Amino acid sequence: MTSSVYKDMGRMGLSTGGFRYKDTEVSDKYLLGTEGKGFYACMEGFNVARVVVAAACLGGAEKCIEIAADYAKQRKAFGRSLSKFQGISFDLADLYTQLDLLKLQLARGAWMIDKYYSEPGSFTQKQINPIIAQCKWLAPQLAVEAAKRAIMICGAFGYTKDSHWRWRCAGRCRTCPERKVRPTS
Repeated sequence: MTSSVYKDMGRMGLSTGGFRYKDTEVSDKYLLGTEGKGFYACMEGFNVARVVVAAACLGGAEKCIEIAADYAKQRKAFGRSLSKFQGISFDLADLYTQLDLLKLQLARGAWMIDKYYSEPGSFTQKQINPIIAQCKWLAPQLAVEAAKRAIMICGAFGYTKDSHWRWRCAGRCRTCPERKVRPTS
């Protein structure tokens, strides 16, 4: 067996790596599932992991939208709050709509996975896979877009380390871009 650990950019709480078995015998007592079907068991587990990744990105996106909305309500320009300007309010409405749709789809996917395990036969992997894939595809993109727009709404203040913690948008979703990256193998 060979293994490797990669040096990640952004997220620091988890490590990324790989391992490879070559000409390795495994005793029957260590066999999980059906022999020759390990790939499928592993891929089934990835659906659960994809839900977790999508939920983490969703949380980051939601926080960025909240930060931007709060800032836009309290910041004044030309005698009124930024949230009263259409350019700002339309941006926030667009982000909130995408967030709400993602929440619903993610809840649907998580529910389907739960039913798959608690009530065998209720759903197939073929039914679950597209729903979860959609969430995993959209969530990191939304998180990055929400962070970018929040920074723009908050102006230069949102990009500084010296600003009050509630207004710091720049670091909110720094781990989401790597979640958009596809696996190498």
